[in-house]
Amino acid sequence: MKVHFIGDLSGNKDDYKKIVAIVKKHGDELVTDHSIERTLKDVETETPEDAELYAKKMSQWLKQADVVVVETTIPLLGSGYEIAVALQLGKPVIALYRPDGKNTPHVLKGLESDKLQVIGYNDKNLDEALELALSYATEQMDTRFNFFVSPSIVNYLDWVSKKKKLPRAVYLRRLIEEDMHADKEYNES
Repeated sequence: MKVHFIGDLSGNKDDYKKIVAIVKKHGDELVTDHSIERTLKDVETETPEDAELYAKKMSQWLKQADVVVVETTIPLLGSGYEIAVALQLGKPVIALYRPDGKNTPHVLKGLESDKLQVIGYNDKNLDEALELALSYATEQMDTRFNFFVSPSIVNYLDWVSKKKKLPRAVYLRRLIEEDMHADKEYNES
């Protein structure tokens, strides 16, 4: 399983290293460790072109990942964006935080999604909590399903994607889920 790890650049790098070590111990591959390696100074000195390139890399990392792990103790707009994109892509997301009373990710706790786990941790339970979360995330991963469609269907899906700002896969998944819920014969079995 490929894991994309995200954390605020001013966050606790020791926690980040522990999280990454647990991901690797679990037998998973890390897509990137940019949150450990990158610094605020790197961001402050980058050009607009560098920032655009970084945004494109981030998008690729999200697409490559099977699961996204986010350390959210320090609230970060960028992490929130990546969480939203990951969930829209159907990726399981594990949001970790240190529950010190003031940094609880209340908004994330209010979201209802089988793909989102919001987990408080401390030095004693991080290993076990993350191992369990990764195992659960594995169960929530989507199965890739490829099929051929006509050019007219591709054109329509591209149109939906542009006009409705909705990835093609998400659109198709929603259509199937709606049909599943409406199918009485399926629901009685």
